[in-house]
Amino acid sequence: MYKSNLKIGIFFSLVLVVFFAVCKNVESKNDTSPETVAAKANDSGISRSDSGNTPRSTESKNGASQDTVAAMVNGVKISRVDFDNTLKVAKKQFASIGAKKGEIPSSVNVEKEVIERLISIELMLQDAKKRGITVDDVAVNGQMAGFRNSFKTEKEFTDYMKENNITLDIVKKQITKEMTLKQLQGKLLQEMKEKIHVTEKDSKAFYDANQDKFNHPDQVKASLILIKVEQKADEAAVKQALSTIEDVRKKVIAGEDFAELAKKYSQGANNIKGGDLGFFAKGEILKTIEEAAFALQPNEISKVVKTELGYNIIKVTERRAAGVIPFAEVEGKISQFLSQRWLEQAQSQYSEDIRKNAKVEIKI
Repeated sequence: MYKSNLKIGIFFSLVLVVFFAVCKNVESKNDTSPETVAAKANDSGISRSDSGNTPRSTESKNGASQDTVAAMVNGVKISRVDFDNTLKVAKKQFASIGAKKGEIPSSVNVEKEVIERLISIELMLQDAKKRGITVDDVAVNGQMAGFRNSFKTEKEFTDYMKENNITLDIVKKQITKEMTLKQLQGKLLQEMKEKIHVTEKDSKAFYDANQDKFNHPDQVKASLILIKVEQKADEAAVKQALSTIEDVRKKVIAGEDFAELAKKYSQGANNIKGGDLGFFAKGEILKTIEEAAFALQPNEISKVVKTELGYNIIKVTERRAAGVIPFAEVEGKISQFLSQRWLEQAQSQYSEDIRKNAKVEIKI
């Protein structure tokens, strides 16, 4: 049985997938903070030779001098210096996610990840050019200004640029490439979304084939009204809160609508939904609330329940024995899940296609 009522939100959580993982650090924010620019200055094909500097020589593991070209992508050079600088940043990033702080996971071939990433970025930039995607100079200049203005003084700015061997030309080219990639990704995403068409039949087929994913334990559906009490509240405030919740409970017992009273009085996060907590099983919410709710039958109202947040009253609207969640309740989430899965497959296929049709030579 899938744990905790599926849990639907876990099984179908649409993870915020970075559009094409190879561009994870290039795609969305156009971050021009000094630290980011320093880390990325050579991260997407910008050669140090752009700044008039001679690329430093590199050596292989056996000490032999290497070609200054790391890869050729449809005749376009990815320099060894770009690879080396990107590798430095990548090693720090991978080490930060290792089981032991500072250690790169043994399953990660950082050199391979880096060269493949640089190749993928170059291929996407070439595709953007074919599609006629251009970046507005005004927008680029705005990002440039943001980068420059992030320094307190002109001296701080010039010192930083010298220290990191960065020129304004390098920064501008990096920003232009990032903005180009963002436009391309937006265009591709729109094209792919237009092709997605998940039908009710598709969702039902998935539901029928994955019944074990939709099992749930005993559940109750309940609503709650909360009157908060601050931890350090004085006696007068505590008495006032208790008096308020007791008055509200009397209104409910007298026949007034629980949902409307929740909207009016409740200070809980779900007050706009009439206090509705939805269905939940044991172990999924605050224990004191859970115990009170599971002790009730449908349409019964609890006594005042004290929690660390304050005073509560609970109304159970439905009880559901362990079983399978009805298709109607999860159809929308299944449709979202299938749409997202199709989109990820389309993204992967795009990456494969532009690589398959390209002439790539890796020289390291």
